[in-house]
Amino acid sequence: MNARTKGEEHNLFIMNIAGEVIRSFYCGDAVQDIAVSKDGIWCSYFDEGVFGEGISTEGLVLFDNTGSPTFQYHSHLPDAPSIADCYAICRGKIHLESRRE
Repeated sequence: MNARTKGEEHNLFIMNIAGEVIRSFYCGDAVQDIAVSKDGIWCSYFDEGVFGEGISTEGLVLFDNTGSPTFQYHSHLPDAPSIADCYAICRGKIHLESRRE
């Protein structure tokens, strides 16, 4: 993953065991951290992304393996505390069925 990107250049790369890129997608600008789980790929963002434009403004996003967002913190949890920076993430349990649509 490349933390900084211009426009919507692909900046997250999924590789096979041989190190070949099998898929890539745009995951936003100012990416701080990623965590991969059975649910997908979590991306957190630092302030330049959160206060910038596009998907990064969510603060925390879960992408499926094709690059489609399946959870977006600020959109799905509008009553939760705002994220200004999310500097570290780790795998845990998620209850997506409780998110707001």
